[in-house]
Amino acid sequence: MTMANWTLKEYLDRAASGEATPGGGSVAAIAGAMAASMVTMVTNLTIGKKGYLEVEAECRAIRERSRLLGAELQELAEADMRAFESLMAAYRLPRSTETETSARLERIQDALKEAIEVPFRIARACEQVMVLARRLVEIGNRNAVSDAGVACFLGEGAAQSALLNVDINLKAFTDQDLARRAAGERKAIGERVASLRAETSALLVMS
Repeated sequence: MTMANWTLKEYLDRAASGEATPGGGSVAAIAGAMAASMVTMVTNLTIGKKGYLEVEAECRAIRERSRLLGAELQELAEADMRAFESLMAAYRLPRSTETETSARLERIQDALKEAIEVPFRIARACEQVMVLARRLVEIGNRNAVSDAGVACFLGEGAAQSALLNVDINLKAFTDQDLARRAAGERKAIGERVASLRAETSALLVMS
């Protein structure tokens, strides 16, 4: 499966259809990629502009990082679809014998690991986008400060949305030790992105 040749309308139509993919995790990744594009835009509106020479080098570094994060999130949108389809394929495996049942359960748990890890990767990438956006609210072009705010707010929404996919898949995960660790990381990421959004909101008020 590839999204490379889909138009935005095609993606939205597929997301709105009765098909299982693209679902919430993929949509969260696309939202994160959009947030990254806003970060990149603000850097482009800052670099080379009068009055921002002293932050130009930092803005160039932010631009490079945001481009990489945007590309990563686009890839993760597809990875999430693949992970979900693998999980559904595992659930459809036969279970008419004890051997088949055992093999099916093992496949389901393996697929759940991926279905948990991909949303985590989406959330982590979105958090990094938010960090860049927060910094641009401080140093970026004043005429584009609201766009940096959009990047941060959208990034938080995308991260929190991805974490919902972690939650739903953790419920079916039988490795309790791994589930506890994942739940701890999920809580920490959720708290960090909420804090980043609050900090950025405060900066926007003062700008």
